[in-house]
Amino acid sequence: MEILTREVLKELLEKGQGPCLSLYMTNPSSGDPRQAQIRFKSLLQDGEKALKDLGMKEQEAEAFLEQAKKLLVNSVFWQNLENGLALFLSSNIFKIYNEPFSFSDLVVVAERFHLKPLFPLLSGEGKFFILGISQKGVRLLEGTRTSTREIDVDNLPKNVSDALGFDTPQRQLQYHVAGSGTSGMKGTVVRGQVMGAEVEKKYILKYFQTIDKGITDLLEGEQSPLILAGVDYLHSIYREANTYPHLLNEGIYGNPDAYSPKELGEKGWEIVFPHLKKEEQIWAERYIDMRGTGKTSCDIEETVTAAFTGKVDTVFVAVGEQVWGLFDEKTFKATVHPEKQPGDIDLLDFIASHTLLRGGRVYVLTPDHMPDVTNVASLFRF
Repeated sequence: MEILTREVLKELLEKGQGPCLSLYMTNPSSGDPRQAQIRFKSLLQDGEKALKDLGMKEQEAEAFLEQAKKLLVNSVFWQNLENGLALFLSSNIFKIYNEPFSFSDLVVVAERFHLKPLFPLLSGEGKFFILGISQKGVRLLEGTRTSTREIDVDNLPKNVSDALGFDTPQRQLQYHVAGSGTSGMKGTVVRGQVMGAEVEKKYILKYFQTIDKGITDLLEGEQSPLILAGVDYLHSIYREANTYPHLLNEGIYGNPDAYSPKELGEKGWEIVFPHLKKEEQIWAERYIDMRGTGKTSCDIEETVTAAFTGKVDTVFVAVGEQVWGLFDEKTFKATVHPEKQPGDIDLLDFIASHTLLRGGRVYVLTPDHMPDVTNVASLFRF
């Protein structure tokens, strides 16, 4: 299963050839897949109308939507629908993401894909990962406030023997203890136990280094927090192996195999929620403190140019709002239009996308939670 990452965002931004249709949908959660199919069909009809409004003929619009419409008869897909669905369609791209995250129903047809609803997931604001580790196996879960799901990852070892090429570290330990001699048996057993513990840690560390390599490859470019779940003594060994920069200090202690995905998700959210809100509050307060210094902006046109050139470090954008206009990449000039015109893009979406691509932080908030009275507020790197 493909995970939403910055690389996916980059592909959607750079390779989508307009017109680009972006569709977001919340699963009605009625227990009846047909309700989700009905909602999806209605959104596709909205998309078809928008395509025709751009001048596309009926036959062309039907051909454009053909791949998406095939989902309507895929019963297995609808039976396994998570909380939210995101679909991206253009002449050269067709991508579907089945996410444990509720989206507001929305269809946008424009020259670029509309990506703002994804930013809570991509920026780490609304998503976290749990890594369950034991000597018997590895589990990776993706969670949000409302749901958690397990992720099948091909490049993670199934267990110690899969990672290191022998049955268990304990088999190696037996050799070291048994080979210690027979004289002074009590002291030998103690030395054997010490050596055994050292050898066991050595092999577990190698095992965890293999896991870490798979995790960092999979989550490359991610900002979402990672929470470790495992028995006490494994936490310190894994942290020695870890290179993922967003592993939280807090963890879930105990055998992760004893917990369901839902139970692990609930424990994970208790850890991650205060962390996420604290980070958001810190950057909002920093924005307020730095207003008037030339290192912040609440001007759309200025922030569009700053985001495109990599100047924006942190940006807050209002959810559910669009600001239509154009950006000239040759002159670095943005123009805001009071109403949507042919060829326009959502400039708020543009700001958030380019900030995220260039390593910045993006917070998508309701208008009443914005740190300024405008629909954008940005902090500059320089």
